[in-house]
Amino acid sequence: MNALDLQKKLLELAIDKLGEKNGKKLLAELLNQSQDAIYKKLRGEATLQLQEILILSEKLNISLDSLLDQNKNQVLFDCTEVMIAKDSYHAYLNNIVRQLEFASQLPEKYVYYTSNEISLFSIFNILF
Repeated sequence: MNALDLQKKLLELAIDKLGEKNGKKLLAELLNQSQDAIYKKLRGEATLQLQEILILSEKLNISLDSLLDQNKNQVLFDCTEVMIAKDSYHAYLNNIVRQLEFASQLPEKYVYYTSNEISLFSIFNILF
């Protein structure tokens, strides 16, 4: 995929997230540009600057990794839960339970765990 295709894909995702009806207008406001400048970028007559790409990614929660990913054998995931401070071990374990309850309802589930330490689930097997 070339740079122009990536730009079009990013802009289309941004417009989808902003809403098809007013997406281009809201996109222009978000990037502090005229609607004409946005249309030029959509047509490929002008290119997005790195700062504009970062704004779209951050403000609209668009994963740049997912746009660049060419290997369909890989799965990207969001790990923000790890970065949120927990008040107690109870809160930490409750979060794990919630995530497992959600995962248990997914069809065709497989878990591949890779770590340089003993997993929490292995510790449970030893202790209980």
